[in-house]
Amino acid sequence: MNRINFERVSGILLDRCRDHGIWFDTTELDAVLRWIKLGGLRVSDERREEEERARASQLRFKVEPKTPEDARRSTFAHTDTESGFDAIPTIVNWLLKL
Repeated sequence: MNRINFERVSGILLDRCRDHGIWFDTTELDAVLRWIKLGGLRVSDERREEEERARASQLRFKVEPKTPEDARRSTFAHTDTESGFDAIPTIVNWLLKL
């Protein structure tokens, strides 16, 4: 049995059983019906839409982290695959351009 907040914003805690569904204690059904009558579903829908907009905005500006290999490729993209002492002149030239 798990406790859930009805519609995530109502403050009414219900018991949910994976096998048997939702269980209402003595006053919980009346509280849920009163919350719906007072416009709680509208508030819940508005909050859900706001969270979806925020999530879409976060995805739009998400930046994938670069690996060290990506940085090396972008820095030395114009060079051949030099390594060791052969790469020293290229590195010095690159540093002098900074």
